Amino acid sequence: MSFPLRVFAFILELFSTIFAIALGVLILLMCVDIGIRNFRMGSLPWLIELTEYAMYAGTYLAAPWVLRLGSHVRVDALLPALPRRHAVRMEQLVDLVGLGVALVLVWD
Repeated sequence: MSFPLRVFAFILELFSTIFAIALGVLILLMCVDIGIRNFRMGSLPWLIELTEYAMYAGTYLAAPWVLRLGSHVRVDALLPALPRRHAVRMEQLVDLVGLGVALVLVWD
């Protein structure tokens, strides 16, 4: 694998690891929040907003890694019927459309 591809793979792994750690921390904080509310010791009112922002950020952090693995939800109705060369081009086109949508969402 060439150096730029190794760097890209490392960045994707790093982003997905960051999101996995953040998700684990959020789950722990939710458990703590539920516990302190049940014992009437207060609450963590900022936790819901933090969780919402983390889910948006996590989508952008982890989605490229999942797409690279080919594990994203997809419907393969047309691709198996196409010749291999055309199927690869179709997947590349869909990836470019996804990139365009993500860029539009980031821009707004």
